[in-house]
Amino acid sequence: MWWPNILIYGAYSASQRGATADARGQTKKTVHCEACGQQFYYFLTRTGSGYDSGGIFSSGDHSVAQQRADTNLQFLLHIGVEPIPCPSCGHIQSHMIPKAKRLHRRWMLYLGQILTVGLIPLTPILFVIFHAIFPSPSPLPIPISLITTSLLLVSGVSSFIAYFILSRRFNPNEDEDVQSRIRRGQARAHLIDPTAITTNLPSSYSPLPPHPLLKWFGITIISLFGLFLLSCGGCFSVRWISQYHTAYIFEPHLKSYLALAPSPFHADIVKRSHLPPALPPTGKVGKMIVLSRDERKIDPIHFDLPSPLQASAPEEVLTVVFLSRGKEEMRDDTPNPIIPRSIRPMEYQKFIHVAVFDRRSKTKIAATTVQDSPTTTSQDKILHFLGGLPREPSKK
Repeated sequence: MWWPNILIYGAYSASQRGATADARGQTKKTVHCEACGQQFYYFLTRTGSGYDSGGIFSSGDHSVAQQRADTNLQFLLHIGVEPIPCPSCGHIQSHMIPKAKRLHRRWMLYLGQILTVGLIPLTPILFVIFHAIFPSPSPLPIPISLITTSLLLVSGVSSFIAYFILSRRFNPNEDEDVQSRIRRGQARAHLIDPTAITTNLPSSYSPLPPHPLLKWFGITIISLFGLFLLSCGGCFSVRWISQYHTAYIFEPHLKSYLALAPSPFHADIVKRSHLPPALPPTGKVGKMIVLSRDERKIDPIHFDLPSPLQASAPEEVLTVVFLSRGKEEMRDDTPNPIIPRSIRPMEYQKFIHVAVFDRRSKTKIAATTVQDSPTTTSQDKILHFLGGLPREPSKK
């Protein structure tokens, strides 16, 4: 990966008084084709760099830095290779394939670097932009900035994964058209004996391109997976922002809502017999807010209420619903001479007590206690109970 080396080298060089030097050169690389037997050559260009930090009280020597740059250039020219196809048959040699794999869809790697490393300065910029869009008391700039940054981070990581999967599976001799490889080879390389162009390739060499469906299958799957992640993240983000904003606008009024109900039970383990009894409906309900009496905040069930019952603003609240969660000890009392009752494992039955209050009269108008069953969850039972209460006529 080239950019970390540049950043580290540049930062180190800027902090020192040493001398730096660059050396650029090229060499002729001769290749014997594995498929057709032709010999061809191409020119490899590289740039070497050198650095001399000097002593404690002296700056670096430029001649030493230049000598090191020349040495580095010779090393790079010696080990360097480019995936140049054979100008005669278009075959890419085996020692060139690793470099061809690294260069395949390189833009995905760069995109991943931009979307991950680039998020470091982007996050405060997004916060400033969203803070300018939304009014000052709104809490939305922070979650929107975090969600946008998270989506970009997921996209960057997906781009990294797609690059490594596609580059690993890429075979330049099978995934590219042979004629395009021949044209690319003739543009960048030269045959040593142009009159001996091979037209009959060995039987073991098959330049037939793969089926288009197989060629794009991996890209399609990865693209669909990335879209799925972005869709899930977008849906979750919209719901989370909506809930966050709703909780924010109701927060100044929670104290007045909580004053309607008596203090909740504080014990983690209670008996249902200690709870207030069930109360048949004695009044009509309007738009309501559902609060967790124990946590003293809006309960997640509030966001699952049907729109005719869900209050979206404090001025719409006519009914306040309190949920108190608890669990009751359920010890097995079946006679068993082998396992005494005192050492039998304790089981607990969770339940939720629902209390409905009219905000205007400040009186309880309904109450019940629900628990999970094999076919219905407590949340479904609560929504069914609230939906079955008599309602006030809607105002048109």
